[in-house]
Amino acid sequence: MPMFDRERRRAALRDALRTLEDLNLDFRDPFITSGGAHVYVVAECVLTDIELLELNASGRLKPSNIESLRVTQRIATASSALS
Repeated sequence: MPMFDRERRRAALRDALRTLEDLNLDFRDPFITSGGAHVYVVAECVLTDIELLELNASGRLKPSNIESLRVTQRIATASSALS
């Protein structure tokens, strides 16, 4: 993904969040990790700001794609719990 300057990145994030609102997808504004990463919870799926930007830029910020990510995250969590 190309580097965004601060203003373009904020505008792109606002656009992605508007897309979530337009799609009636539940989301919570960012949690900030101890490392400074911004993490969003979207329809019970955890997405970083970069993932959110990439999904929106590619036109893949859709309920079906979010559901697929959620299932993938649950499988990964279950697999790591079994290890």
